[in-house]
Amino acid sequence: MRIPQHLILLFIVITLFSESGYSQNLNSLPNHTNTILPEKCGTDLLHQRMFNNNPVYKQNWEDIQRRVEQEIANNPQPAGNRAVLTVPIVFHVMHLGEAEGNGTNISYEQLLAGLQSLNDAYRGIAPYNSSGVDMEIEFCLASQDPFGNPTNGVNRVDASGTSDYGTNGLTTSGTNNETTIKALSKWPNTDYYNIWVVSEIEGNNAGGGTQGFAYFPGAGSSVDGTVILFNSIGYDPTGSRCLNVKSFTNRNITFIHELGHAFGLFHTFQGDGGGGSCPTNGNCATDGDRCCDTPPHIRSSSNCPTGTTNPCTGTSRDLHIHNFMEYTSDDCQTEFTADQKTRA
Repeated sequence: MRIPQHLILLFIVITLFSESGYSQNLNSLPNHTNTILPEKCGTDLLHQRMFNNNPVYKQNWEDIQRRVEQEIANNPQPAGNRAVLTVPIVFHVMHLGEAEGNGTNISYEQLLAGLQSLNDAYRGIAPYNSSGVDMEIEFCLASQDPFGNPTNGVNRVDASGTSDYGTNGLTTSGTNNETTIKALSKWPNTDYYNIWVVSEIEGNNAGGGTQGFAYFPGAGSSVDGTVILFNSIGYDPTGSRCLNVKSFTNRNITFIHELGHAFGLFHTFQGDGGGGSCPTNGNCATDGDRCCDTPPHIRSSSNCPTGTTNPCTGTSRDLHIHNFMEYTSDDCQTEFTADQKTRA
């Protein structure tokens, strides 16, 4: 995504005055809820682009939405525990030629820390056990590669010599090297969920801006999966594990958030016009994020704004700021809701 010059300048100003350096934390900017900001999650942008330009994706996506809505209406979730869904994943570490454990070629320990945190979040285990639900979904590293060979679930690829990856990382516009980079390593998406750990996204030098993105169900096999910056995966809020994560991504929320999209979850502020208006909510099952237990709201752009009022409903913002699919700071995101679980 090529960001207009005025937004780049706005981002620089925000970064200088934000304690965390996060492109979405605007404590010093007045009326921030009406400001359209650079996206830290690229999912919506890519979804809209494919929806407008790819008839097959559009048809797949619309068919899936109809099926989900019918299933929810006709087969409400039973009370009590159900069988846990286990998803085999593979990490494709698309590094720049460094030795394992250095730079963009992050350590196995960091990937395991991200995976453990992901599972804790989806099972409602501490530190993600406030008022959230157990999604009854778990993720495991693949134990067998597509050729039947044993694997530890991590596929390391030196992508530095492919397209402009060495200078811009993975790009979805301009040089648009996404399918080329993913083709270096992808495993069949009918058997595995692919996660690409990359050096940069759209030339952001692994700093602010887009931290990751995932495709909604219905995307083609050439792109389906999650993309995440190498320093936005892993749980190390105190720094005691010495993982290669940024101060504003060290709680692994980007990874948790993107996998929510992979299961068909929208942002809780879906339909807020880029942060400028309250989402439509005539029918909470089909408008906004299509989950009735998440109130319509404008995306949060500051640190955990507790005790304030949601201007879209007049109720407390506490009802949505802790949700993994919001844009609040990582340290207050701890939960999914029951309707998100049903949809996933």
